Amino acid sequence: MPDGYAIANHIPVPRYPLHGVVGFSLFGMLECATLTLVIRPWSYRRSWGRAFVALLLFLPWSLLSLAFTMHMPPVVIFHAFWTLLVSAGLLVTLVITVLTALVDSKRDAIVATDVAVLPPRWKPHFMTVPTFQPGFRISSLDIGALVAGTAGALLLADVDRWQALAVAFVVAHFFLFCNIVRMDRLLELVWAGLFVLLASATLLGGGLVGWTSTFAIALACTAILVAVQARKPSYHGVFRKQINPGLLAWWEWHRRQT
Repeated sequence: MPDGYAIANHIPVPRYPLHGVVGFSLFGMLECATLTLVIRPWSYRRSWGRAFVALLLFLPWSLLSLAFTMHMPPVVIFHAFWTLLVSAGLLVTLVITVLTALVDSKRDAIVATDVAVLPPRWKPHFMTVPTFQPGFRISSLDIGALVAGTAGALLLADVDRWQALAVAFVVAHFFLFCNIVRMDRLLELVWAGLFVLLASATLLGGGLVGWTSTFAIALACTAILVAVQARKPSYHGVFRKQINPGLLAWWEWHRRQT
């Protein structure tokens, strides 16, 4: 799609804005990674809080993206429409999830009343007990995300090695946070927000922040967040027996509370 503003003002433009397309494609991948870390679709069950937090992040971002579309090339405009579409989808998801949670809560209350009058030997068949699965964990969805991210980084390496390294950097942290450390969602969100901010300054800041500084700051943030997570009584990632020997006691307390 031609850049109408540049053509009308006789501004020389390349036949195909490769750098702009690649840059905003990487930007979109970072946004998708952030959205995935917040929503966590593999465990999304009436989690309206996740949709609400994601909407709080993407709605202001979509409005800010719209503000920068004036006299910009089409790739910037498409990105703004993409963020608006994500915000609209999150709003619909939030409404549906809240309504579903309200209906399910009433149903669960009715079921709980019915279970209370059942004979004791029947109650285990109607009561769900949370499972305890500490340590390393990986699912088929995680494997698919890792394979897709790695393939994207390899394809991008022929265009821009730094941007390909940024994609691989995000994929490696996805594996570290979700499968090895089992990071809390809030800490994941802190890291993702910082990296998106640094990557944005690198891509759009005119040399304000370079990729070397971005990776160094992000790695320092990773070390701090992993240390914070490991000191929590609920830490259940790898080496949990050595790092958090009191995990089983915490789990028993948590199970009694729920």
